Amino acid sequence: MSLLSTVSIKPQSPSAGPLTDDGRAVERLQQQLHATRRAAMKQQRLAGICWLAMALALALAGMALIDFYAELATPWRAAWLVVCLTAILIGGIQGWRQILVRNTLKRTAADAEGHLATFGQRLRTTLDYAHNHPEPAPASATLLTALRTDAVRLADQTDWKALVSTRPALLALVGLVGVAMAWSAGLFAYPEFRIASGRACLLPFEYTTVAYSPRQSTVKIGESIEITAQVTGRPIESAQLRYRETGSQAEWKTVDLVSAEIDSTDSADTPSPKLSGTLTARIENLQHDLEMEVVAGPRPLPPGSITVLQPLTIESSEASIVPPAYTGKPAQAVEGLDLKVWEGSAVHVQLTLNRPAAEAKLSPLMSGQPPANGSAAAAAESTPSVTTDGELIKILIPDVRHDVVFSISATAADGMELSPERLSVRVQLDRKPEIKFLQPSEELVVTPTTEVPVVAEAKDDLGLHKVGVVFQVGSDEFQVLKEVDAAGAAEPLTLSEVLELESQALTHKSAITYYAYAEDNYFGTPRRTTTPLRYIDIRPYKLAYQLQEGDGSCCNGSSVTLEELIHRQRQQLTQTFAAREAPAPDSEVNSRLSAAQSELLEVTREFTAGIEQKLGPVLPLSAAVMAMERTVQALDSAQLDQAFAAEQDALASLIATRENLRQKLSQSSSSSASASRKFDREMRQKLRTPKPKPADQQQRMADLRKKLDDLAKRQRSLSQSCSQCNSSSSSSSPNSGKPQSSASARPQSTTPNAEGQKPEDRDPSTDNPPNTPNSPESGTEPTPSTPAEIAAAQQKLQAELARLREELAQLKQAGQAASAQAEEADHSMQQSQTQLERGDLERAAREGDRSAEQLEKLSDHLAAMNSRDFGQRLEMARQFAQQLARQEAGLEQQLQEDSSADRGSSPQGENQPGSETKPAGQPGKTGGNPPSSTGRGSNASPDSALNGTGDATEPAAGSGKLPTTPRNSAGLSPGSRTSQQAADLARDQQKLAGEADLLADQLHNLERDASAEKGNLKTRLTQAQTENSPRDIAQLMRRVAADIGASQTGHAARGSRQARERLEELSKALGAARADFAQPQLEELMTLEDQLAKVREQLKRAGEQADEKSAAQRQWDAVEPRLDDLASVDKKIAEALQNLRDGTVPAPNSDSPAAPSQSPPSSGSNPSQPGTFRPQGGSEPPRGHYLLRPGDYRGLEGVLRVLQARIQEAILAGALMDADQPVPQEYRDLVEKYYRALSDDLR
Repeated sequence: MSLLSTVSIKPQSPSAGPLTDDGRAVERLQQQLHATRRAAMKQQRLAGICWLAMALALALAGMALIDFYAELATPWRAAWLVVCLTAILIGGIQGWRQILVRNTLKRTAADAEGHLATFGQRLRTTLDYAHNHPEPAPASATLLTALRTDAVRLADQTDWKALVSTRPALLALVGLVGVAMAWSAGLFAYPEFRIASGRACLLPFEYTTVAYSPRQSTVKIGESIEITAQVTGRPIESAQLRYRETGSQAEWKTVDLVSAEIDSTDSADTPSPKLSGTLTARIENLQHDLEMEVVAGPRPLPPGSITVLQPLTIESSEASIVPPAYTGKPAQAVEGLDLKVWEGSAVHVQLTLNRPAAEAKLSPLMSGQPPANGSAAAAAESTPSVTTDGELIKILIPDVRHDVVFSISATAADGMELSPERLSVRVQLDRKPEIKFLQPSEELVVTPTTEVPVVAEAKDDLGLHKVGVVFQVGSDEFQVLKEVDAAGAAEPLTLSEVLELESQALTHKSAITYYAYAEDNYFGTPRRTTTPLRYIDIRPYKLAYQLQEGDGSCCNGSSVTLEELIHRQRQQLTQTFAAREAPAPDSEVNSRLSAAQSELLEVTREFTAGIEQKLGPVLPLSAAVMAMERTVQALDSAQLDQAFAAEQDALASLIATRENLRQKLSQSSSSSASASRKFDREMRQKLRTPKPKPADQQQRMADLRKKLDDLAKRQRSLSQSCSQCNSSSSSSSPNSGKPQSSASARPQSTTPNAEGQKPEDRDPSTDNPPNTPNSPESGTEPTPSTPAEIAAAQQKLQAELARLREELAQLKQAGQAASAQAEEADHSMQQSQTQLERGDLERAAREGDRSAEQLEKLSDHLAAMNSRDFGQRLEMARQFAQQLARQEAGLEQQLQEDSSADRGSSPQGENQPGSETKPAGQPGKTGGNPPSSTGRGSNASPDSALNGTGDATEPAAGSGKLPTTPRNSAGLSPGSRTSQQAADLARDQQKLAGEADLLADQLHNLERDASAEKGNLKTRLTQAQTENSPRDIAQLMRRVAADIGASQTGHAARGSRQARERLEELSKALGAARADFAQPQLEELMTLEDQLAKVREQLKRAGEQADEKSAAQRQWDAVEPRLDDLASVDKKIAEALQNLRDGTVPAPNSDSPAAPSQSPPSSGSNPSQPGTFRPQGGSEPPRGHYLLRPGDYRGLEGVLRVLQARIQEAILAGALMDADQPVPQEYRDLVEKYYRALSDDLR
């Protein structure tokens, strides 16, 4: 087929120039032919390409149609496509060859001649003779020239572009465009045809597309994940999710992907529908990293993975404790996070985690009080550090000086955190050495030539270094009697030496002051402990008694007032010595010392003025006044060394006054001496009479306490009414009666009734206060019976409590914690009022009971703070600590049960880590002796006789309290408490923390006042508070309450156990202090009983014999002041003495009112009954100069019975404090002596 078309030749213009030479003309002709040839070939190629493309499109369309219905596999489609492409390729090659073969220059010239007749054969002929290949036939040159000229002329006149035909290419292009448009219409109209077309071209298209998410995910352990697959296009038969642990070769676990639209209630027989749209599958409780894949659709889907973030957990914990080098204690390795270390130890804790941690932190949660002798440098050095090393957390606390609690937190690189753990470090303090005298007795009177054996015993918890005894003559310098090097002895060391007074050149105006000391090593420096000062009086003469005329009294010439002044000045000197030895100055102690010395100064001035008025100047007494004045000035300026020296001078001057006054007062015939003796007795009486507390402080506290007791009783009654109202309104509820039983825990809250106390001795107002159900005045205010009446009554009680809080705020003597306790009681009342308004009568009753109990605790606290008897206060504090320990043990048990339930184990099962199993009888376990549910005041102190707790006006705090165990609300099983019940438990713990603050105030006052008591009582109390500070325990309890509120029962149980242990240790320490206090008291009781028995025997033999009467009176004069001292703090002894003096003697073993003594009257000058002595005006006889009569032995027997009862109770109290043996070791000699004497009396 020729691509050349027929064209016409344009005629040449007449003006055309001559032709060029033949060579150039032929070349131009050939160029024109070549251009025409190329144009023709181009058209042919275009047409061929269009036809080939059309053929390929039709082949692919056919393949798409077949695949649309048959859904051919990829190999088939690939084979078809290869065949088509091969055919197109072959066709293209063949067509190109034909184009090349057909479109030569001669063929182009022939085609041109064929389409343009005017050419004839001129073009081919010209080309043949121009190329000479093949060689043409010979021809005439002229003819050839003419032929060429004519051909060139015609060629120049021809339109060669028009000669090339475009029609075949145009037809092919139109056909290709038609096929393309038809295909495009199909693609636009039918989405699946687009997929089919793509598949025909082997594109990765599918009629069904499946995509799932998430492909890569990260979750926390224990969480679940949902895999979602989206199916688009044609539905599929099935879809499955396969997964297994990453890196394992285990079999795949399969989960079907199902559509959310499928009803789960469809029958199993229902055919499974086609799957399309959104499909889901869920993997629950992920524990490990997983690899997964979704099997769905025609094409394999890429695999996915699930990363499970493992929590940081502590696999193990080890601690290395390195005590200070000076202790000589070896390093030890322990497990766990509750550590007990020696003071100053370096603690290395290493925690092994389940996987590496990126960082770790150590945050202090609680810090106890540092020891008083701790330094700031030591505190700075004890800053802890924490580092991480892969799976290890290393904690270093270089120098632990006080109790600390840290919170350990850690974070892994993936953000997972360690559940905060607690590191508790309990410090065992390096106690000061203890030292006491075994000989001589505390009160000693000897002659100047006596050899006094001095025996002291010292011990230390780590090791003694020095022990010595120091003495002083008068106000001279102290001298070392003996000092030994203990060389770090861990066993008690006894130092013995004889003080030879003859070598000291003593006179009757001298006295010996001595003390012992012990030193230990405390962080490389010596630390000393001293005993209180002791004194030895020097009397160069025998005590001679003579019967004075006129009053019939017996006198040895000594001034009883002067002896009292000496005694008090020695007490003052002892306290100043202790204050001077203290590690840090205490302004409060200085103020007390200054006030006491000022009071003693005023009395001494008054005594000096009276004596000088009657007997003339007494220079040593005036010197004592001047020395006391210097003491007061030094104490006011906090110069303890100067004050101590001035007090020594004052004491030496008072002792020097003895002989002067003895000589003047022994002049029986002198009227001035008689007046002086009377003045002396009156001054002594004034001195020994207890001075009332300032203004109305004591009375105000007593009145406030009664009001609090009354308010507590009315609150309990109101709570009982509330519970009864709730019971009547919901009688079907099985728990409706529980608040009532709670309210009846203390139905008749009365003050303690000591053994042998007569009922009429009790204050009626405390047994039956106004406005209570049992009160005579209760009829004026009927018991509320409806919620509205109860709410109104509750508002009145709250208003009354607000007034009492204002009164309490003005009483500084009540302590800091009293106001906080009153505020807590007010808060409980407000909670009760709120619950009443909400209609929750059961909770309102519980809140009312809590408020009543808090008010009762506050009342007992005021009693303890207001008591005069130190022994009673000490016993009250011990019982208070013991009661708190029992209550905390009950709460600890509940928390341990909850913690075990949270871990999925039974509380009665095997021991869990961190739990504690105790033998029966220990607090907090059901096998022990549970606290008795007696009312307040039902228990009397075992040693109430010794410590004066038989006084019904001042009960022991907690002696009759029910140690309430925190409630397990509604009998719930462990771990099932609601948030409200957990909040109630936390409030119970907060209440105990407030009571611990009350105990802290009581111990603070005890420690302050212990300096006036005998022995090392102050040291023991200071040590007890330092090692187990109630304020630190209260802080720990509040942390437990916070943990309960945060549902951290494991931490709460640990904290509760620590608080309980510390309270138990504090109770034991207070018991030991009480034993130290009771020891000299017991000795005093036994001595008095022995001396009083001798007085009784002499009175039985006396009759009217003057010498026997004088001997009995002398012994009575020595015993009576000491009995008066005991009577000031013991009501039973006071009653017995009063019966003796009044002549009313109760029958033995009877609590009936005393009957007048039936002793026969004396025939002496005094007409009164035996034992009755009434000065003018009928006033009470002044204490200290009561005159015995021969018939008074009946009254003495009453006093003896009371003393014997007190001795028995004191021994019993001591035995109860030591469960290892029937009688404590320190009491054995006294007990044997007492029972031997008792056996002799019985015979």
